[in-house]
Amino acid sequence: NMPIQAGAAEIMKLALGSVMGLFDEFRKGGCECWPLITVHDELCNEVEEWGAEVFMEELVKLMEGVCDPLMVDVVAEGRVSDRWEK
Repeated sequence: NMPIQAGAAEIMKLALGSVMGLFDEFRKGGCECWPLITVHDELCNEVEEWGAEVFMEELVKLMEGVCDPLMVDVVAEGRVSDRWEK
C-alpha cells in the first residue's frame, strides 16, 4: 500500500502548483475562491456559487492532466455542494 499512497501524494504535490494558478485565473475574472483543505487525495475549495460548476470542471481537467508527461491515466471526480462538510 505504501508505494501507492506515496505515488498519490506525489501526484497531489504536482497538481497543487497548478491548482493555485487556477485560483488566480478565477480571481482575475472576479470570482472569489479559496482553497479550504486537502485530505489525502481530496481537495475542498470554496468558490462563489455562480462560478462553482466551471471551477470544478476546470479543476477536474487539471487534475486528470497532471500526469500526462508520465503517460499515466488519472481519473478525477468533482462535485459541487452548497455545504462543504458534505
